[in-house]
Amino acid sequence: MPMGTLLFLALLSSAAVVACQGACPSGKREHCHLDAERKERIPDVVAALQVSHKTIDASAANASKLGTDSLTQGGFLPRGRPQDESGSPSVHDLCQDFLLQNRLKYRIPLEPRTLPAKVIDSFAFSFASEAEELLLRFYEMGEEVSEFHIVEGDRDFTGEMKPYNFEALLNSGQLDPWKNKITYHQVKIPAGVKGYALQEAQRQALRARVNSYSDYSKDDILLEGDLDEILSHKLLQALKTCKPINNVWRAHVRMADLVYSVAWTTGNVSFGTTFGFFSEGGALALLSSERTDGFLHWDHELSAVDGSHVAWHFSFMLNGPSALAHKIFIRTESRPDFAKEFRSEGDLATFIASSFYADPSHHDHSIFPSKLGKKDLPQALVQHPEKFPGILRNVQW
Repeated sequence: MPMGTLLFLALLSSAAVVACQGACPSGKREHCHLDAERKERIPDVVAALQVSHKTIDASAANASKLGTDSLTQGGFLPRGRPQDESGSPSVHDLCQDFLLQNRLKYRIPLEPRTLPAKVIDSFAFSFASEAEELLLRFYEMGEEVSEFHIVEGDRDFTGEMKPYNFEALLNSGQLDPWKNKITYHQVKIPAGVKGYALQEAQRQALRARVNSYSDYSKDDILLEGDLDEILSHKLLQALKTCKPINNVWRAHVRMADLVYSVAWTTGNVSFGTTFGFFSEGGALALLSSERTDGFLHWDHELSAVDGSHVAWHFSFMLNGPSALAHKIFIRTESRPDFAKEFRSEGDLATFIASSFYADPSHHDHSIFPSKLGKKDLPQALVQHPEKFPGILRNVQW
């Protein structure tokens, strides 16, 4: 196809934005995760938030003085990069490995950047029961991400007060290899804010804080997603070294939706982690009332050309029956059918341990076996299975 035609189609795709009708399109509920209903549009609550910003000082926090580019992380080997004939990384090949397209399925070609971008990751943390997913995020993404901005509020999804939990994990030693990249933001949530309004309040507070930084280029990449949405090392390399020919990312990542453990799936998440140039979703986004919800409704999708898995949603895994029962009880949506008869978290936790985990698909009919092998998953799961017993529950390779 002539380049002029490609440019025309790429520009057309930027104008052909179709309004999002919610995370779960009608008729495709079998591909929707229990946490995927990010539909709620709420008033801006940033003005009501009191943000206490705690920056982890790099010189004091990084006691190990390890450079993440050379980390083996206790035996974890970084993935190889595509190379050209001279042995140097082949950025052009990497760009060709990924497909960016809009809802009309027009492809937007990618090309090498002149200089690599910084990748700034942002997400919320709530409970210590998410420690496995958090650790896996750092193992898979830590080498390529320049900064991690983590926000934590003082209320849970029901609006009840809770303690701040992340600082204890940060000081446990488990995150030391990446500690110099982490900025932790504590947020005070106003009374009465709960559910997805609480989730959006934390995101808005984090956006406001990140936007206050001045050392980012407009061409750096800003990620916005949930803690359990993990992007592959290879995909992050592409975000750093490639760009759309029309200079518009405005995209979400297509990812495998894994539920309860990597053994089970619902299919692909419709809206996974969203990202864009800093100018698309950072400081400039706050100038437009149409973009105060970040990248959530942007309609470009990034995936691997060959259909391989380059991102994963590790949902409802947590660290055991009690944690799963608690998450189900504090959901704003109705409980799944298998949990409706239980009157207490303790009773539900007992059922999960004694019956549910043996075959979740018998009780939750929206899932089916994922059939993913070692090559389809983050390599930390393969090389360090002892660190992720919940994520690998009942998995046999």
